[in-house]
Amino acid sequence: MPAFSRRNCGFTLIELLVVIAIIAILAAILFPVFARARANARKASCLSNVRQLAMGIVTYAQDYDETLPPGASYQPNQTAWYYLIRPYLGANISTSASAIESIVVCPDYKTSYPDGVAGDYPKCSYAPNAYIMETDRAANLAQCNYPADLVLLAPGRNRLTTYGRDDASGDAHSMAARGRHAGGANFAFCDGHAKWMPAPTPWNGRSGAGVVWTSTDYSKPRFYPFE
Repeated sequence: MPAFSRRNCGFTLIELLVVIAIIAILAAILFPVFARARANARKASCLSNVRQLAMGIVTYAQDYDETLPPGASYQPNQTAWYYLIRPYLGANISTSASAIESIVVCPDYKTSYPDGVAGDYPKCSYAPNAYIMETDRAANLAQCNYPADLVLLAPGRNRLTTYGRDDASGDAHSMAARGRHAGGANFAFCDGHAKWMPAPTPWNGRSGAGVVWTSTDYSKPRFYPFE
């Protein structure tokens, strides 16, 4: 009777190394894809935050004779702009401090400063345009000649602040617009719309690709650029 040899069905060392190499190659290809997908998700979440806040500000203004909320306040018994618009952000947000904080902080917000100005306000990673939402006072929407081009909210760095003017109080470095998302950032405008814009974007008046910071004077707009 012929003898049959038994073949070992296990992996050889070479086969195992080939499999490991294939897995490593796939991981090297897929990990950046997954990272970009997560970054895009955070970018979309930030854009949703900015759009929701902008609509809250615009709706607030409609109830107050077109007057925008002040960007900040140093007066007793006054609150930050995002608390003033809380009733216009939905039932859950209007009744929960933690909910309002969830939409005033960008998902990519990273800072060593846990709180707002002097610790009086929760951290906020979006800053209103100081030209139209100043400390303790604000402009009227009727003064905005080009609301679709006029910045309402932009990314701030690490605390509750207004920014956009070269003479605004505070540290310019702290108030710089942050290119958090794919080399750009999400901006909201006075007509309520929001969009992502790359950095650097030309902010010098009503050019085709630019936006403006002032409500009436487009000749010499000033701004703190991306870092």
